[in-house]
This record gives sequence, C-alpha cells and structure tokens, in this order.
Amino acid sequence: MKTKQNKLGLYSVVITVIVIAFVIVVNMITNSIPSRYTKYEINGLDLYEITEDTQKIIEAVKDEVNIIIVASDGYEDERLVEFADRYAQLNKNIKLEIIDPVITPALVTASGTEQKLSEMENNTVIVSSATR
Repeated sequence: MKTKQNKLGLYSVVITVIVIAFVIVVNMITNSIPSRYTKYEINGLDLYEITEDTQKIIEAVKDEVNIIIVASDGYEDERLVEFADRYAQLNKNIKLEIIDPVITPALVTASGTEQKLSEMENNTVIVSSATR
C-alpha cells in the first residue's frame, strides 16, 4: 500500500514542478515582448503614442544616444519611463538607464565633467550622445 502512496506523491511532485516551470517560462516570454505591444492606452489620451514622423526620426538615428532618468528607487514617473522606453525600443542605438542618485551620487560625462546627481530633482532626464 505504501508504494502506491509513494507513486501518487511522486506523481504530484512531478506535475507540480512541471506546472511551475511552465509558468516561469511563460512569464519570461511575456516579459521579453516590447511594451509597445503589451501595454495599451485605454484612456483615449494617446500619451505614449509616437507619431509616424517621430518614428522615422528615431529609426534614422545612427549615433549612440543615452537617455538617463535620475530618480530615487520607487519614485520614478511611470509615464516618463514608459515613454523613454518606447523610444529605446524603436532604435537599438538608444539606451535607457534609470539611475538612483542615492546609489550613484555623481556621474562623469563624456567631456570629463562631473554632474552631481544627488542635487538633481527626481525624474530629471539627461540625454547625451557622442556629438552632444
């Protein structure tokens, strides 16, 4: 009788592990899909919509562009982050980085000057490239 219970217990454990692994894989796949396909605006304001003209300009960018959002952890403006993320998704040369000024109090720019991030307001946006 015990072997039958052991088999049922083992069967339950195997099924549980398979279901958990399936959920993890589905979650990883879902998170890898760009937000422009997974997040829709239902309020009708089109805050995050990027016009066709802007898309053409973004896609034409050849230089590497860095968008840095300076915000303390938990105080990021979701709208700002979402909008900047959509720019970064349109062109592989555009990189988005969110920096917490508590963890990184200063940033050295390409020109060698130091900017004190700890003195900046939350959700300050810094855009830089090799030419600017």
